[in-house]
Amino acid sequence: MKQKVNMRDMVLGAVIMLVGLAVGAIVSPPLIAQRAGVFGEIQCTSLTVVDNDGKVAVVLEADKEVGNGVTVFDKHGKPAIDLVADEMNGVAIFDEHSKVAVALVADKEVGNGVAVYDKHGKEAVSLVADAMSKRVIVLNKYGKPVVLLAAHEKGNSVAVYDKHRKTTVGLLANEEEDRVAIVDKHGKVGVLLAAHETHNSVAVYDKKGNKAVGLGTLEEMGTGVVIWDKAGNVKWSKSIP
Repeated sequence: MKQKVNMRDMVLGAVIMLVGLAVGAIVSPPLIAQRAGVFGEIQCTSLTVVDNDGKVAVVLEADKEVGNGVTVFDKHGKPAIDLVADEMNGVAIFDEHSKVAVALVADKEVGNGVAVYDKHGKEAVSLVADAMSKRVIVLNKYGKPVVLLAAHEKGNSVAVYDKHRKTTVGLLANEEEDRVAIVDKHGKVGVLLAAHETHNSVAVYDKKGNKAVGLGTLEEMGTGVVIWDKAGNVKWSKSIP
């Protein structure tokens, strides 16, 4: 297992279960002699299992540089599954072209994660759980994030990005307010909908990012409409108690 998949950036805790199941199936108690010539226990730093045709099928290896691992090969001799345990524990599943298709990682620095790759070997979907947040990231064919779902301590959010990595739609829910923002191609807010504890509002902005029209409801004052000029001054307002 001389090749180590760099999965530190392929960031979920299921890796622990998978590694446990795989290692549990492979690492059994010391061999008990069944007949003459069979050792009761075998110790080695590397073990290679071949199939009936002599092709490598499974490699178990303990290496100082790449860590301890198990690599399972397909019938064509290409890596199919790779399990690694060192500073980071991980599992990589390869496609028929020997490109990583799915990676599972448990890392104390990066966090726990799952990464799914497309047929070109580019990351398509990532799930990450670390000390700060839980995130789901969807990437386009260029490897750029297009959708981000996150659960933070300060609130939960959804962000949708365009091809230039600029936010087009953002949703946020926290203790203070719930809001939806629609952003133009220049990255400026075009429409903002917000729900607060005391009032709800809708604000429409001009192309320079200035408030132009606002509609809101207050518990004490009722519904109101406000129109601002280019300088940000109230040009007209109407309150409907």
